[in-house]
Amino acid sequence: MGIDRHFPPSRWLCLVLLGILLNLFFITESQARMGGGHSYSSGSSSGSSSGSSRSSGGGWGGGGSGGMHWGGSSSSGYGYSGNSGMPYTHSDYGQPVEHQGRTTLLIEILVLLLVIYVLIRLLSQGSFSGPASTVRASLPEDFAKTNASLEDKLKALKARDANFSKVLFLDFACLLYHKFYSYRGSEQFRLLSPYLSKVIADQTTGNVFYQQQRIHDIVIGKAKIINILERETSDSIVVEFESNLSLQYLKSHEKARLVNRERWLFGRQSGLLSPQPEQMRTLSCPSCGAPADFTDAGECQYCHSFIHAGEKQWQVIKLDVIDSQPFKTEDPGGYAEEAGTNLTTVLQAGLQTQQWEFIHKHGGASDWPSFFNGFCEQVVKPYFLATYAAWSSGDWRKARHLVSDRLYESNGFWMDEYARQGWRNILENIAIQKINIARIDIDKFYDSLTVRVFASCLDYTIDGQGKLLGGSVKKPRQFSEYWTFMRTSGVEKIEQEYDLKSCPSCGAPADKVGQTGVCAYCGSKISEGHFSWVLAVITQDEVYEG
Repeated sequence: MGIDRHFPPSRWLCLVLLGILLNLFFITESQARMGGGHSYSSGSSSGSSSGSSRSSGGGWGGGGSGGMHWGGSSSSGYGYSGNSGMPYTHSDYGQPVEHQGRTTLLIEILVLLLVIYVLIRLLSQGSFSGPASTVRASLPEDFAKTNASLEDKLKALKARDANFSKVLFLDFACLLYHKFYSYRGSEQFRLLSPYLSKVIADQTTGNVFYQQQRIHDIVIGKAKIINILERETSDSIVVEFESNLSLQYLKSHEKARLVNRERWLFGRQSGLLSPQPEQMRTLSCPSCGAPADFTDAGECQYCHSFIHAGEKQWQVIKLDVIDSQPFKTEDPGGYAEEAGTNLTTVLQAGLQTQQWEFIHKHGGASDWPSFFNGFCEQVVKPYFLATYAAWSSGDWRKARHLVSDRLYESNGFWMDEYARQGWRNILENIAIQKINIARIDIDKFYDSLTVRVFASCLDYTIDGQGKLLGGSVKKPRQFSEYWTFMRTSGVEKIEQEYDLKSCPSCGAPADKVGQTGVCAYCGSKISEGHFSWVLAVITQDEVYEG
């Protein structure tokens, strides 16, 4: 029987959506998730920028294996919420996870029934009209417009502040994020006074609720600048974080692992120059550079200057916890198809101009194609194979000298979690088909290149006895990822000189690089790009936005 010509295509679309909603009602959470776990966005596919293993359509940066699931029942969180910026009370944190799960499930069922009812009403009234649109297909164009606007704002900020470096600013933002939650509720919190607005400092200092808990094992999966605002007397930057962390109540000894998505608003007075790299990577007095040691009033214990927030360095004006959910571990066998391999590559606005500026800055390269070919062959491909080999072996330390501190920490969390479960994710027969340049960032202190790597590999997970838990030992998976490499400005090392088995500083074997990225032979910190390219961020294709 043919389709009724008087029944609009939009209604058929609505019936399909209704069927999908009904289907979702009867399938499990792990089955419903596209790409499995390892996302820092609490089970959604808007995941992280540096994550875990390759498996289940996600891998390393956010889509990850079906094993670890950033999801579960909703929790009110533990920080500041909404527009008020007010701290949560103890009752806002919610009940134990099990009760939260039942409560959230009931709410989700009610919302689902309401959506079904609305769809039925709209169908009966013929309220849907006009051609159907595919949101996914328009995403690259939307990203291009947003990114072009952000690129213009970033250039304008660099014109006002010649020392501004996106790499260094994000390092500073991550450091402050980590210290804020590590110090909250303790005497050390006063050390952050120059970096917090009075409203946030007053709401946090002396809060009885925060004094009853401690937060530790903080892993930041994503830190992304999403907006830059210029006003007559101030500059502001909005940063979105995705993280997971452990919360412990001191009296009851209750523990919870949380998954958070937050937005922080940083601000400072206009007309300032950003501090030098060593001051951006540490919490130090913006006046004298001494290690952070301030009174509650913001007086430096070394130079006795009163540091008012925002006068000499960025401060946190506001922070919002957009989403906070318990972390839980799922069965690793739930592999799903790749979500973004066929999506259009998201290119930086003005990419060709950036290529020319990069070549002009580094006079040793004759032209962009020649440089990029050497970069792919001597850096991208060897790093790609070496980091995958370290992951598959279950010994992430083998890649310590190749990756940034944040990437090492986030992947290390997942490797520890796999070991705790007795699992091992194997990635074999890796074949790289294509590498495209997607983005180039140049500033006074750093260069960074983002490439999209198209590849395939055997991807499967086994338990301690070698039993196959998920994936395939015969069928390769096709995938792509965005990899960002960074290097200190001024390093002119020829790509052909890179040796992944040696310390890039002293040439000794790279077998004694500690957790902090310091070579035990020469004492140099080699994880910040001072001597060679460092792999800084891995982002999944379905979540990369430029």
